[in-house]
Amino acid sequence: MQPTYVAGGPQSIFAPGRLNYILTNHGWSAAPTQGRFYPQFSNPAAITALAAGAIAAAAQNPALVAGGNQPNTYVISGTFLQVDEASGETTNVNVGVSGQGLQSPSVATATYITVINTRQGVVNMYPVNPNDPSFGGH
Repeated sequence: MQPTYVAGGPQSIFAPGRLNYILTNHGWSAAPTQGRFYPQFSNPAAITALAAGAIAAAAQNPALVAGGNQPNTYVISGTFLQVDEASGETTNVNVGVSGQGLQSPSVATATYITVINTRQGVVNMYPVNPNDPSFGGH
């Protein structure tokens, strides 16, 4: 049984019930056909940090946002980066594996999708293969 997180906790940027949905359907223990976050990202604090990072990046760069495939939703493409403070170099950090059975192979990936509704509540998140044509890859 998955825990439920209360208002004022990590769920505050998520639409009601959606943090649990994401952890159940895209956490490391989800089916391999799904995009799955690695164990270290399959917890409320890490998922919240990824979602907040994607939303902040989209506020700075609207090109990261596209219309969703459901009414009143938007999709933010995010990539988790680590910055070396001494050199300023950035490195992609893999957050999980993309789903199986899409238009490209399942791969370890730093790229993830954050789906928000028109109230900017997160409704879904999952790792994706950035080269999958379903997500605009080549």
